[in-house]
Amino acid sequence: MTRLQLEHLWQRRIHAWRDSGLSGAAYAEREGISYHQFVYWRRKLDREVSQTSLTHVRSDFARVLPTMVAPSDELTLTLPNGIVITGCRLTMLIYLATF
Repeated sequence: MTRLQLEHLWQRRIHAWRDSGLSGAAYAEREGISYHQFVYWRRKLDREVSQTSLTHVRSDFARVLPTMVAPSDELTLTLPNGIVITGCRLTMLIYLATF
């Protein structure tokens, strides 16, 4: 069996294990495979997936639109996902900037 075939075999096994709802040990025993090999491949494939997903992370800047409001020394930030952060005082930000 080639390395690629072996990797595909373990990808199918790990996918089937996740669908089974069993613990890793119970799944390995049911399938007649070594639990240590199961753990090795699960970690190896999870690590590869996480490294691949890190290289495909999209990073964008949020659009900031100025609005006309009454002057205030209180800052309110509204994030694109709807979260509003209110209560940051301009004087506090200036004070923190000195550090």
